[in-house]
Amino acid sequence: MYRYEPSKKYTVHLELTDKCNAACPMCQRTNIEPPSSVEKPKANKTASYIQNVDLTLEDIQTIWPEKTLQQYMKHIHMCGSFGDPMMARDVYEITDYFLKSDPRMECSFSTNASLRDEDWWFKFGCLANGRDRRRLTVMFCIDGLTQETHEMYRRDTNLDKIWRNVDAYMDSGARATWQFISFKHNDHEVERARKMSADMGFERFELVKTPRFGARDNGWPYNYNGNEFRLEASSLYANDNWMKNPENIKLKTVPGYEKKETDTGHYIDCKVQNVPSFYVDCEGFVLPCCYLASPFYRARHNWSNEIYHFHDCWNDLWADMDVWELNAKHNRLFEDILHKHKWFSDLEIMWKTSSPAVCNKICGNKEMATEREIVL
Repeated sequence: MYRYEPSKKYTVHLELTDKCNAACPMCQRTNIEPPSSVEKPKANKTASYIQNVDLTLEDIQTIWPEKTLQQYMKHIHMCGSFGDPMMARDVYEITDYFLKSDPRMECSFSTNASLRDEDWWFKFGCLANGRDRRRLTVMFCIDGLTQETHEMYRRDTNLDKIWRNVDAYMDSGARATWQFISFKHNDHEVERARKMSADMGFERFELVKTPRFGARDNGWPYNYNGNEFRLEASSLYANDNWMKNPENIKLKTVPGYEKKETDTGHYIDCKVQNVPSFYVDCEGFVLPCCYLASPFYRARHNWSNEIYHFHDCWNDLWADMDVWELNAKHNRLFEDILHKHKWFSDLEIMWKTSSPAVCNKICGNKEMATEREIVL
């Protein structure tokens, strides 16, 4: 799957921690079970399988000595499947280490920003000072212009605090983008948010349509502090005039995507193989992507749910091996894991039969190559 070459540079999707200050109802670390029309709303609480761990600076230096970073890495994107990277105790020191290791290294983050204070955020942005400012970018995930609309999804976050942190970070001169997940309750704020992002100096405004509603037409009910709420899908995407306006929508496709037929007439064209990229989780395990890392984490920590078939995925992919052979923090050099471990080549062979199911679902058709709509 991954073939190391001296000239090849990789993008890393790095999960620094599975800790988070927020309680978003659709997040994997809170309400993992999608509600049905007959169930009562799920209460927002941290899932039992969350370990509350993070990678330290020492861990990062073990996984990636400076020489290794210089040889193989070009971009490190810190956005976990379960946590917010700014919750990691050494996130400042780790970022400084990455940026110092190679003058061409780029770092990016995705965060709710309702944590730490303005002094910390200004200092963090100043890591780009004296360097190419394009090397450090933070995506702020803000889903509303009032506390009421924002916290309908971003529970346990404070919008006033977020704006103060955003202002402090941007005062440092570092780069920022704004991600806005659209729902029915915040659709009316999208245009104003886009204009506001330009006025504030954000380089890009990304409007995201979440796929987590699936085929459910009853929304996503949930319970928060004893009260019942319901998320509903955005109505913007049903508006033909809005969708046809080129100023509103541009499609973001996966670099290098092209259809590949297999012997069965199906195809799985791995997104991260095209980038090329790989994923390292908060415990140091090396995997192709977040889509495989999530069931790996959940099944390994003894969480079972027939709805998601995580144990089926485990049985297909990891049951017959010592999974610690995929851990770069404790056992092996990460380049040896990607370059020499048989598991990665076996996975590519499985694609010819449109398996495993998670790969087929995410990368098994061309439509999945377009993940989000971007408002510029």
